[in-house]
Amino acid sequence: MKISILGITGKMGHQLAELITTSADLCLVAGTTSLKNSLRDQQLYGIKVSTDPTEAIRIADIVIDFSSFAGVNAHLEQAIDNKKPLLIGTTGLQ
Repeated sequence: MKISILGITGKMGHQLAELITTSADLCLVAGTTSLKNSLRDQQLYGIKVSTDPTEAIRIADIVIDFSSFAGVNAHLEQAIDNKKPLLIGTTGLQ
């Protein structure tokens, strides 16, 4: 199963990436972070960390969102448009 993590550079993103990359049945295909994060455009867990969730959502079988509350609505819309399941673990939602 191909998985993308939105918010891969956060605590939960790191934990999930480690679990996914050690699993025989799962494949980490993309990860995103904010424009401000120093890890953007760097290699992490075998993928290049992006700041654009569009491609991460498009290429995944499932998307896990541990980004920020500011982006969740846009991520949800993109997941719906791409017919991708989205697991939201982001805090601070109202």
